[in-house]
Amino acid sequence: MSDQTMKIYEPKAPSHETLVSPARTIRSADGNTLITYCPVNRCGAFYRIPDCVWSMYCPITPDLLVSILAGAGIALLDGADLRTWLDAIGAKRTGMLSH
Repeated sequence: MSDQTMKIYEPKAPSHETLVSPARTIRSADGNTLITYCPVNRCGAFYRIPDCVWSMYCPITPDLLVSILAGAGIALLDGADLRTWLDAIGAKRTGMLSH
């Protein structure tokens, strides 16, 4: 180990309170991915159901998580579930998610 130091962020996962809240998780349009945002730990996460693999981003804002969705090839259906999820995670409502 060298004498150099740097600041890194401690990895965090979605809190238990987030994972048990139905309003903070949404399913992708194709049904293959669960997307959640944890305001407690400022953690965004995707769970790829077919692969049983989590991808986590932290610290992250809700709006940045929403903007990552398109780049990750994840589409969400417009409707009541999307509006509930955006409200629950505190993200701005944008038209970019509607498919």
